[in-house]
Amino acid sequence: MNFRWGRILAATAAAVCVAMILPHETVTEINAATGTFRTRRTFAGFIKGAWKESPTWVSQRAKHLGIATNDQWQFFSIRRYVGITYSRGCAKAPASHNLKYVSEEEMTEEERDTFVRQFVGATEKERIELLRQLP
Repeated sequence: MNFRWGRILAATAAAVCVAMILPHETVTEINAATGTFRTRRTFAGFIKGAWKESPTWVSQRAKHLGIATNDQWQFFSIRRYVGITYSRGCAKAPASHNLKYVSEEEMTEEERDTFVRQFVGATEKERIELLRQLP
């Protein structure tokens, strides 16, 4: 019985070592219309994980209102790991990145709906101006 546990422990340790040596990267994208982030990890250059989304109140409200926002994803950052070596790269954040500082509780439901309709359908310049107008 002890011999079996020794094998399991050795196999687990070997798997952890191989996983540390294999290059992997984490890519993050941001939805320019809603500020939602999504992240995906890729191992060994070809084994891709599923996207994990972190929705904002704007994306949830847009979905509730039936407004499509799926075509506005932009590259935001990448982190690469090879062994213990780490590198990263970033892009300029769109205006929607600042939505995390906007509280929906300070607006009425009608104001929220109006803001979401205007913000999601706006250009980048118009989004910056909409954020400036908020209290």
